[in-house]
Amino acid sequence: MKRVMLIAAILFWTLLAVAQEPCKRVRANIPFPFQVEGTTLPAGQYEFCWNWNFSVTMKPMNAVLPSRYLRASAIDVSARPASAMLIFHEVANKYFLNEIHQPGTALVTMVVSSQEKGLPKMAVKDVEVEAKEGK
Repeated sequence: MKRVMLIAAILFWTLLAVAQEPCKRVRANIPFPFQVEGTTLPAGQYEFCWNWNFSVTMKPMNAVLPSRYLRASAIDVSARPASAMLIFHEVANKYFLNEIHQPGTALVTMVVSSQEKGLPKMAVKDVEVEAKEGK
């Protein structure tokens, strides 16, 4: 019984430490309207923030749009991207947010929308948008 309680306490404190870890940030000026989780958002400056719980907060830098919570499908800490950037899939003049790169921390892959899943692979081209690490 003591062993189970000790394991539960260790697990609790580990989860609490991960939940309180400061989020990783990337800021980018996205020059085109784009889609994320089935919603089209306007061009503009955005800040993306995430920690290891597979959720991403997307905050528009203008006061008109509210912050949104997005789902990540993977966070690959072994990828270690060389530069901060966002990767979009371009299909028929529509852009879908696919990945967030932050140097030294991780590669975040977004949940793909059902619309993007149904498109043929040959029609997809990747578009890179430079970003800056946030503080």
